[in-house]
Amino acid sequence: MKIVFFILYFLLFSITAIHSEKNTYINEEDYFQYIYVDANTGQSSGGHSALKFGDWVYHFQFYPDDIFHIVRESWFDFRFSYNIQGNRTLEMVKVYPQGESSNFIERGFNQIFLIQEKHLNNWKEMKDDVQLLESSISSDNLYRVEGLGYLSRNSSIPNIYSHKLKLKIESDKGREFFTKEINEIYNRIHQLEWHPNTISGEKFSSRKYPLGYKSLSYNYDNSLRRLGLLEGILESRGLDKATLVYIPRSISKGLEEKERKTLERLQAQLEMNILNNISDGKDSHSYLNLLEFLTYLLIGEMLEKNQFIFMDTFASNSINIRWNEENEIKSLASESYLLFEKYRKLVFSNEFTLQEFMDLQDGANRYIEIASSAESLRSIRHNHAKTLPKLRGLPNKYPKLPWDLNTLKNFHRLALENRNNYKVGLENIYPYQLVLQNCTSEIFFSLDKIFNQDKEKIQEVLGKRIDPLSSLSFIPFYSSYDIKKNYHKTQSEIILSYRRDSINKMKENEKSWKVDARESFVPTSTAYKPNSYDHKFIFFTDDTILLRPFYGLGNLVGGLIYTGLGIPMAPFDEGESFLRGVKGMFFAMPELVFFNINKGTFLYLRLNDLDPEFPNEKQDKTKP
Repeated sequence: MKIVFFILYFLLFSITAIHSEKNTYINEEDYFQYIYVDANTGQSSGGHSALKFGDWVYHFQFYPDDIFHIVRESWFDFRFSYNIQGNRTLEMVKVYPQGESSNFIERGFNQIFLIQEKHLNNWKEMKDDVQLLESSISSDNLYRVEGLGYLSRNSSIPNIYSHKLKLKIESDKGREFFTKEINEIYNRIHQLEWHPNTISGEKFSSRKYPLGYKSLSYNYDNSLRRLGLLEGILESRGLDKATLVYIPRSISKGLEEKERKTLERLQAQLEMNILNNISDGKDSHSYLNLLEFLTYLLIGEMLEKNQFIFMDTFASNSINIRWNEENEIKSLASESYLLFEKYRKLVFSNEFTLQEFMDLQDGANRYIEIASSAESLRSIRHNHAKTLPKLRGLPNKYPKLPWDLNTLKNFHRLALENRNNYKVGLENIYPYQLVLQNCTSEIFFSLDKIFNQDKEKIQEVLGKRIDPLSSLSFIPFYSSYDIKKNYHKTQSEIILSYRRDSINKMKENEKSWKVDARESFVPTSTAYKPNSYDHKFIFFTDDTILLRPFYGLGNLVGGLIYTGLGIPMAPFDEGESFLRGVKGMFFAMPELVFFNINKGTFLYLRLNDLDPEFPNEKQDKTKP
């Protein structure tokens, strides 16, 4: 009987939301939201689950590194990715905890996130150690340090700004300051010691903060970074022009007077910071100190040329994305510039900090990268996280690691073992299984951790404990039903997918039957535009139940035809048409038995097309 019910529930969710409410005294202002993300093709095709606390969302994803990550991102980014671009309907279930505030639960998820971040940072440092030692025992020695790639290696023409810094430092601290500091760095590197811990995956825990890893590369990199900073000032070096990107004057007419004054004040502040911190001798501050110096020089370039100039932050740690539709990327370039302009006006409306300048630089880099990709029709470099100036380079002169070749080889062997053992440990404590430990079940397992497996406490604060191993709550769409059934007080609302919301707006001005007939057929749809990332299909079936098998049959036949046509095209398009036809048939099959997965995507949608209040919803836009 339960199986029959959840099938019926899944079908009904395609049209409306179920509202659940129990008469219990609660604080109406204290709640968090459980998010059920409807199914669609692509990642999490069977549906997805998440928790929303205020403007932040926590959810779990399986990454290519074979580790099950907890992801913390803004509500804007989450909704734009899943609800708009992914075209998925969201069911938002408000949960009102009793006895404990939702802040307590949010802190628990944040702690889980921070523990994993520390583990991942330890693993990154182990990988960096392997890279450093591999480079040290290699004749090529291709190792480079983050941030130093922006400094010019040519000191024949002094930079006026770094030269001014040099004169002020020598006047304040003496002409021997640079020689003394550089010698101290050499001595620290020559006296380096490294005693790598033996890593065992059996000692790992996802509930306790791990010990910090004693990284060789961390100490060596910081020393070289500080050495490069001192060398850059001593030799009055400027920025390498090849590492800079420019917003053309044909697009932006240069700096406004207010912007010049603001940049001059920021440059003066950076100069003061450099003068105050240059003698602290702390290699651990080396990246921030270098970043202040690079930005100080960059602002000088901007003021001299009266033009927006930035460091190329996509020069490292980026992935390449191939764009198949030229018109769409040009439209995206136009929109990204509007976003840069919007943020430009925001940050220059008041005094701003180095961090805000980095945000402005990140936005400018994204516009410039998209625009140049559109112009040259090349793939686009992309990074999901905020980009920072991390182009790798080296000082002109620097000391090598202070060990002979045999010692370096032994250290390399130990570093490899540590890196591999740590990876095994991470896979053990952050496993992924399609049924037993997925994006939905992990939320309930995490709640158990936060309440220390105390079933009575969970019962008191939330309601009946939900165990995905003994129920169907590992299935995303069933889990939202289970929450509304078992928790003390819940209230749900629906945020329709982008396409379905667009169709509802059309029906305000047109006859419903006419809109449904036009928009359900892909060739005549005005809300949806086919793109190269979606498979081939003819009918939308997500907003109908009775006609779903008939539309599904049409999609199956259409996919079969596209597959047949793709066979002779395979030598010319690398089998892309054939595969899109096969996928069309695959996702049409569930529709024959009333299940819908495919809904199409809106990957090229512009932010300007969204409601001005996005990502929040007006009350009359959520359907009870």
